[in-house]
Amino acid sequence: MEETKKESKKKKWPRVLAVVIVLVMILTPVLTLKTQIAFSRQRYAGETESYAALLTEEETGYLTDSRMDRVWKYLKTLGGNPKTYEEYEVYAQVAIGREDFASAETYLKGCIETYTGDDAHLAYLYLRLASICILEQKTESASAMLDKALELDSSLAAAYYLKGQLAAEAGDGETAVSCFRKYINSQDSDPAVTASLGSVFEALDDTQTAVSCYTAGIDAGTNDPQLYAGRARCRLLAGENTAAKADLDVYFSMTEEDPEGQPAAMMGVCLMEEGAYEEAAAHFRKSVADGYADPALIYSQLVVCEFACGDYENAVKDGVAAIDGLKKLGMDTADAEFWTGLSYLAQNKYKGAYAHLTQAKEKNEDYPDINYYLGVCLLAQEDYETAVGCFSFSIERGEQVTSSFYNRAVCFLKLGLDDQAKADLESGVALGDDPELTEQAQLVLDSLAAEE
Repeated sequence: MEETKKESKKKKWPRVLAVVIVLVMILTPVLTLKTQIAFSRQRYAGETESYAALLTEEETGYLTDSRMDRVWKYLKTLGGNPKTYEEYEVYAQVAIGREDFASAETYLKGCIETYTGDDAHLAYLYLRLASICILEQKTESASAMLDKALELDSSLAAAYYLKGQLAAEAGDGETAVSCFRKYINSQDSDPAVTASLGSVFEALDDTQTAVSCYTAGIDAGTNDPQLYAGRARCRLLAGENTAAKADLDVYFSMTEEDPEGQPAAMMGVCLMEEGAYEEAAAHFRKSVADGYADPALIYSQLVVCEFACGDYENAVKDGVAAIDGLKKLGMDTADAEFWTGLSYLAQNKYKGAYAHLTQAKEKNEDYPDINYYLGVCLLAQEDYETAVGCFSFSIERGEQVTSSFYNRAVCFLKLGLDDQAKADLESGVALGDDPELTEQAQLVLDSLAAEE
């Protein structure tokens, strides 16, 4: 069972974008020309020829070189090889600036070999080296460097994040999730990165953690409406509709964008829960117009809203669209059949109503009042015997009892079974919970008595 669960998670695992945060590129300083010259004078005091060679280089392309290329040519012209940690560090920074990652790897290894300070900074050097290995697509080496970094400093948040990315790209979802959890629980985690992991945990159905991720980005002031949409989606799945709607209100106050119709669809669901069916229908239509991936799912909600609003013609149209689409998706059509049937019935289109309600009952016998509705359809089409059976089921289940007694009595009268009709009419009058039907039943009883 556990293996099946793990396999299921692997299938659901989304491929994490292979955009690696290269910490070395943003955390190591880029040397200014002034600093470079000062460093060179300190190390190469008296080597004026080399320095002059740099300043008087004859290559016409030199003046158009980038600053880092000039620094690199300067160091190469001097011809020195780094020996101390400080020298390796400078060479590494210049190589990184030039995107010469092979050289950067060599110099960072030199930094590690010559460093004599505390473990925390040594761990950071391994992290930088891992980042360079990632850029060189040396994933095994990168993973090994990250392990060494975490051995030295288990609180190094960025190492967990990069290790999680590597595991995700290798299809090891279990390790990736473990690393990402450690990252978001770290004191040094970046709220923006944490927020980006919300979709990972959402895909794993861990909506609670996903909400925490999205909230981290929102609380940090990240002005991204998609964070509100993501949190709303998770809250809807958790049944927190009020909170979800609050997030969607913020979302639509920030942007009019409706990617693939998802925010509009979610708002429609929230409004349905509040009984605001007309507004919900408007959002569902917007969702379809904005390209919702499976419009059949939206149509299945629209038919309910339109029925509630008395828009029976559109309810039938969208109900049929929902049924056709759900069948293509291999999904259950019972609800769509039920509401489409009721929409036909509300227009006194009994044949269509009976066809859809019958399909609904075949899929689910527990729809409220469905036997009564089927009986009404059959009575209207003068199939009295079958209608009697439907009304009898309705009475047995305690649904629409008074109406079922009255309508069954009508069927009995049509079949010439006056005694059974009289018994049903008396039962309906005895209940007395529907004044209009009670009055009609009494009138029929009086008429039958007068005929005797």
